[in-house]
Amino acid sequence: MFGKPLAVVSDMQPSIVEVVEELLPGVKHQYCQYHLLRNMGKELMGQSYSQLGGIMKGEGVKTKARRWLRGNSEKFSPPTR
Repeated sequence: MFGKPLAVVSDMQPSIVEVVEELLPGVKHQYCQYHLLRNMGKELMGQSYSQLGGIMKGEGVKTKARRWLRGNSEKFSPPTR
């Protein structure tokens, strides 16, 4: 390791939470926003969440988003020196 981390980001797995608390006391533990939102969607929306996912897959949303990002990556990349 390169010293004590400022924070740890994980997907809320109880085993990871436990290990972070045990091995890195005092280090902030943040939950991955992707996993948090995905899990909340499943809990709050139930079957509708699965249906929405199916619609998005059928429409090729992920592919369209990747194409858009490739064409606009310079807007989201750190400046080069």
